[in-house]
Amino acid sequence: QEPYDVVLARVFRAIFGDNVQKVLDLPVFDDGVQVTLRGDWILPLEANNGIQSAYQCITLIETPEEFTPASVVAYLAKANIQIVDMLFAPRKEKRTQFAKEKVFKDCPVLSIDGSSQEAFVSGFVRALGYSYDPRVPLSFDYAGFQVQTTANLIYGGRIGDLVVDFGTFYGEAKSAIEAGGLKVLSIQPDEDLMTIAEHILAFTGTAYTEAPVFLAANRERSRTASLAVPGVLVSDVNEERVLLTQVPLHTRLCDFLGEKKIRPVQIRRFVEPKKRAHSPARFIGTVGLGSASKIGSVT
Repeated sequence: QEPYDVVLARVFRAIFGDNVQKVLDLPVFDDGVQVTLRGDWILPLEANNGIQSAYQCITLIETPEEFTPASVVAYLAKANIQIVDMLFAPRKEKRTQFAKEKVFKDCPVLSIDGSSQEAFVSGFVRALGYSYDPRVPLSFDYAGFQVQTTANLIYGGRIGDLVVDFGTFYGEAKSAIEAGGLKVLSIQPDEDLMTIAEHILAFTGTAYTEAPVFLAANRERSRTASLAVPGVLVSDVNEERVLLTQVPLHTRLCDFLGEKKIRPVQIRRFVEPKKRAHSPARFIGTVGLGSASKIGSVT
């Protein structure tokens, strides 16, 4: 008796000819996710709407742990993609079995205000587990004068204190502050929010991956679908992972991320950008070799 995979391969080849594939890159979904199908047989189907391409991806698996999660199956189904995992266990009564239906509990998505650079920085660093204070008194030595001003400060954990400059420091002020022992992150007015996020991650020494790719099932890469999600995957946030993205994530995709213990965080624009008033540095005329330091306490 011929093995099941040999028989199925012959049948599919007879029906679909050269249209049978093992790997297929799908067009980018509306939410920006790039899906690559991989399996034993990828078969073209007639689309329900007559316009969008439809496929069935069939894979033989040996253990229940290899099933594609129901969240991914449901997510791909909306794009006319059918994932069929067939549990094949030789010398057992039930040789073919399909994944059981799952009752979903929607995974919550944390939203960060992206209406302005400062609103985003404040929300993002808090999502990372740090603190942000925009009105911390700061004193530093500049050209022989002791300067007092207020600064935006990121602090907490192992990073120490990080001053964020939104374009209010002029001349050699940044160098003077850094000479006193503080790090300064300068953000340009035209920098997009994802670039700012990467700067913050680099300054805080936090590991991250751009446009992360997730394997759908717990089996070899050559036989499972993968999903490339636009955004940044932060790998070291209080021993958890965070996915920062600007695109709205489908509910089932959020479920999938939750199953992988990844917390999705979406940047949204809640209000129109507002101009922020900055306090100019005040020269108080004290000559000396003062060092950069916080004045007062931060809790």
